[in-house]
Amino acid sequence: MTKLIRTFHPVGHGAFYTEKHVLEDQTINIVYDCGSKTLEKQLPSIINNTFKKGEEIEFLFISHFDADHVNGIEYLKTYCKIKKVVIPLIEDKDAILIIKAINTSKIGSNKLDTLIDSPEEYFPGSEIIKVKAVNEGYDDDRYFANDLNNGGTIPSGSEIILHKSSAANKWCFIPFNYNYTERVNLFKDKIKEKGLIFNKLNNIDYVQISQKTIKSIYKAIKGKANGNSLVVFSGGDYAISATHYFSTDKKIVLEYDRCSYISCIYLGDSFANKSDFYSQLKGRLDKLTESIGIIQIAHHGAKGNFSPNILKLGTNPLAIISCKSTDKHHPSVNVVKQIQENGSIPFIVTEKPTTEVEQIGYY
Repeated sequence: MTKLIRTFHPVGHGAFYTEKHVLEDQTINIVYDCGSKTLEKQLPSIINNTFKKGEEIEFLFISHFDADHVNGIEYLKTYCKIKKVVIPLIEDKDAILIIKAINTSKIGSNKLDTLIDSPEEYFPGSEIIKVKAVNEGYDDDRYFANDLNNGGTIPSGSEIILHKSSAANKWCFIPFNYNYTERVNLFKDKIKEKGLIFNKLNNIDYVQISQKTIKSIYKAIKGKANGNSLVVFSGGDYAISATHYFSTDKKIVLEYDRCSYISCIYLGDSFANKSDFYSQLKGRLDKLTESIGIIQIAHHGAKGNFSPNILKLGTNPLAIISCKSTDKHHPSVNVVKQIQENGSIPFIVTEKPTTEVEQIGYY
C-alpha cells in the first residue's frame, strides 16, 4: 500500500502544491506550480522545508506562465532534481507575446523567454512533455511514467500512470490544456484601443515604458487574459470510507482512515465557468470523478472563473482556495457562498502557516 501526502502550501496569492507518494522503498514527489505574488522572497525557504537538497521530483506540472505560478521554479530547479516537466503546448505566438509582456518585469525577460521558448534549455537534464490543447481534441491514450523519459507531445486527456501499488490499484495523472483564444483576441483589441502597437510587445524597452497601461488592460479583462491553463486530475478509482479532518496549531490536516476520496483536480487559473468545461472533464474522467474528494478552485476563487458545476465532479469535494489574507477580491464572497450551498467545505489557504492544508490517504 502507498501512502499519499498532498500539501497545499501557504504561499498567499500564488500556487505551490505537492504530493508525496511514499512506497516501501522510495518516495515519489509531484509538484503542481511553484510561485507566489505574496511570498516570492520566502519561496526558497518554503521549498527547503518541503524537500531535501537534491531530492528528485518525478513530475513538475506547470499550469501557465504567470509569475505567481512560476516565480519559484528558478530556485526549485537548482535545489531539486526535476525529472519531468509537463506544460501546456502554446502554439499561438500572440498568446506567448501577451504572457511575456505581462510577466517580464516580475520574472526577468531572459528567464521567462527561455522558460517559454526553450523549456529544454531552461530545464537541462529534465524531460519536457507538452500537452496539446483540448480544442484539438482529447484522447484516452495511456502512458506509463517511464514511457515519457524522452519527453514529447501528448493529447489532452491522456492518462499518465505513475505506478501500480497492486494488480488492481494504480495512480494516474490526466492533464487537459485549455486554450482561450478569444481572450487573446480581446486583449489585442484593448491594446489597440489604448493606442499601443501589439507587435511591439516583443520589445523589452517598449513593454517597460507601457507597463502601466498593459497591466490596466490585463486587469480589466474579466477573469484575466491567460491564454492557456493546464488542468490536472491526480488520482485513481478509489472511493471507500469516510473522512475526518482536524486542525493543529500549525496546520489543517485531512486524514483518511482507508482508501477514500483522495483524488484531486488542480484547476490552475482555468475558466471553470465556461459552458463546456464541466462536460468535457466529466466526459473524459467518467467514473474517476467518484473518487474526487478535493478540488483546487481556479484563479484564487475569482467569480469570473467559477461555476458550481465543477463541484459535481466529486462527492461533496473539499474546495481549496489559495489567496492573500488581505485581498479584498479573492476569493469572491459569492464563490465561497456557492461552495457552501452545494455541500462542500471551502478551505482558504493564505500566506499564514496555520492555513496550510495537508491531506493524508492510502491506496
